[in-house]
Parts: sequence; structure tokens; C-alpha cells
Amino acid sequence: MGSSLVRYAQEYGFDPIGTYFNSLNFARSRRHIFMDMRFPDNRISDMQPYAVFIPAGNHNVDWCEQNEDEAFRINVLGIENVLEAAKGSKIVFYSSSYVFPGNQMAWGEDEATSPRSVYGKHKVLVESEIKRGLIIRTIGVFGMDRKNFVSQMVRKAKMGEEAVVPDDQWVNPISDFELAKASFELLLQGATGIVHVAGGIYYTKYQWAKFALETLGYRTDLLRGVPTSELNQIAPRPLGGGLRTYRMSKEFGMDAPYPQKSLELLHGYFDRL
Repeated sequence: MGSSLVRYAQEYGFDPIGTYFNSLNFARSRRHIFMDMRFPDNRISDMQPYAVFIPAGNHNVDWCEQNEDEAFRINVLGIENVLEAAKGSKIVFYSSSYVFPGNQMAWGEDEATSPRSVYGKHKVLVESEIKRGLIIRTIGVFGMDRKNFVSQMVRKAKMGEEAVVPDDQWVNPISDFELAKASFELLLQGATGIVHVAGGIYYTKYQWAKFALETLGYRTDLLRGVPTSELNQIAPRPLGGGLRTYRMSKEFGMDAPYPQKSLELLHGYFDRL
């Protein structure tokens, strides 16, 4: 996500500064700094940026469930450190459909949150801290990252491994570059509050895996869809994780993108995995 934000920052006329913690992946950025969000850092306030985008954190929901205190230090206190340092800058914070309980297929911006997982609870806590910024909730982000769902499915297909995926968890996925582009469009239109940014088609994760692999030209015979209850996942997942993109389309005039074109543009990356 960070690389796509850097790319679009440059396209929209900004001079971006990338931050990194575990790895440096800002080939497009002329400037980048190491940052550990767990500790206060005055460099952001010294730079006085126009806007600060915050996609960072630990997004491994099972790890967060098992390591609640450390997850809190990263995903809540760490973000609070950034928010404090970024006073005076516009804020764009990325949240998740995990803030919802998942007992319906898709959710609107104005519906009440009721997270079931530690990860979702921490997202809600941070959302409550942001009074005047932009909160972008999203789901199923894929792109040039080895950890995302599509990358995992491609690697398993290439290695001839069975992939067992839930056929009752709903998502409407979006590529990281479509998400980054929408983020800047919203920022420049003066959007504040909560906006859902996600794709234009709902799939179960099994359906999404099958569609993605077929579009990319990989085998699908080793895919197996099962109920979530058979997977014994550590953190509870919202079965209905789709996001309705009402404000994105009606208020800001942006269409929810369909994933096929994004997958085709990423074909070369997935071939190199």
C-alpha cells in the first residue's frame, strides 16, 4: 500500500516521504525514513506535512488475537503517537470491515460497529480518536505484496498445493493502487469522516480466489471451499465483510472499481512470485 501511495502522491503533485519499519519498499520515493510507531517521534511535526496517510500497523488478525497487549501498543498507541505528531496536518487513516460483527453481507458507513476480534476492536478505538480527519474503511486489498490473499493463492497454485478457503466469508476486494488513487481523490475533495472504499463486486473468498486465479491463468483445481467453522481460525472473522460504498459513489462521484482490470495489470508481478 505504501508504494502505491507514494506513486499517486507524485502523480498528484506532492513530494512524498515514505516511512518504513521492517523493510524498505519505496523505490519511487526520493525520501524515506525509518519509524517505529510505538515510540513518540517528532520528525513528523518538524516536517509539517500537508497530509499524513496511516496504513501502517500489524494486520495479522490471528497474531493480534494472541498478542493483545503488543497489538494494542502497535495498532492503537502507535497510531496515537502518529496522530499527536501530525497535529495540523490532514489525516487519512485506514480502517477495516472487521469493525462490524459480520451478521449481514455488507455494511454502510452509518451502521453501528460491533467488532468480534481484537484487531477490529483496536480499529474502532483509533476511529474514535480521529475527530476531523478522513477514515477510509476497506476490505480485501491486493497488490504487489506477498502477504495478501491473492498472492497466497497464486503461490499455492504455482507450487501445486491445495488451498482451503472459506466459502461463507464475503468481501468486495480492491487493488492497493485503486485504493491509493481513491484516497487522493477523497483528500483533494475535502472528504472527512468515514468513507468506505472497496470494489464493485461481492464474492465469497472461495469465489474470489477462483476468479483471481482464472483471470491470471493459474490452475483452480486445487481450490477447496469450506465453511469458516471448519478452518479453526484463531480470530473470529466477520462472515459478512462487504462494504457498501455509498459516500464514495454518491457524494464524491467515484465508481467502485471492478477487480479484473487490476488483476490483469498485476499479472507480471504475480508471475514473478
